[in-house]
Amino acid sequence: MSALEAVTDLPAMYAEHLESDQGSWMAFWGDSVSPVETAVTAWMRVHLMDDTELRQWFYGDACILCEDSCWNIARKNMDG
Repeated sequence: MSALEAVTDLPAMYAEHLESDQGSWMAFWGDSVSPVETAVTAWMRVHLMDDTELRQWFYGDACILCEDSCWNIARKNMDG
């Protein structure tokens, strides 16, 4: 959270997947990719590749991760 607080002018998000721990976030999730890997990939696509379809995961009052009870989310400079 201290890193989030230090950000002043860039979009920043603290996202904690409540069902993962330090060792399980990249573990095998059956036949699917872990939720953390999926969210990190989406974040990178939005901010590095300007993927507008994935913006809804992070931006807006009802962002996808914000509404998912498996995540603890704090955002800063995420209005646009």
